[in-house]
Amino acid sequence: MQIRTRSIHAARALALATVCLLPACAKQAGQATPSTQGAGDPVGSRDPKSSIVPLAPKPAEASSDAHAAQPGGMAWRKAEEYDAVLAEAKRSGKLVMIDFWTSWCGPCKKMMKETFTDPVVVKATAGILCVSIDAESKAGAPLAARHAVNAYPTIVFLGPDGSTRKTAIGFKDARTFVDLLERVATR
Repeated sequence: MQIRTRSIHAARALALATVCLLPACAKQAGQATPSTQGAGDPVGSRDPKSSIVPLAPKPAEASSDAHAAQPGGMAWRKAEEYDAVLAEAKRSGKLVMIDFWTSWCGPCKKMMKETFTDPVVVKATAGILCVSIDAESKAGAPLAARHAVNAYPTIVFLGPDGSTRKTAIGFKDARTFVDLLERVATR
């Protein structure tokens, strides 16, 4: 009986540690997310407290479009405009930034509220075509699959030719996000 009790306590501790260290919302409860993505960039926030997220997705049909109506100056385009944005990027030579999110994702909401409204981030993204995609929506799900999105938030940067330059997973504070934008822009 004592061994079984220890095993139960160990399993609970492991489950708690997994939730507390999760850098992004996984697509399915218990799905691991990579610890790094791209050229050695850390995934998730530098503040481990920002990664505590319940993994309880709500049904896809209940997804909202609140992220696309982002206040604070960023010019967000919707999933339905994806092809038009790629054509515009090709004509103009601009980068494309795609933010894949879900309505139930805590780090997604935190990025929307804190990072994407930061004046420095708004200014840094002024020359970038920004697309906000609810990855569980009818228009967003196929695009999330096309870009192999399996955790949220996932930010995909495309060059003017439509090729993927960088993929970043997890919450990024404003300073980290601007550093990421600078690295992508100079690539």
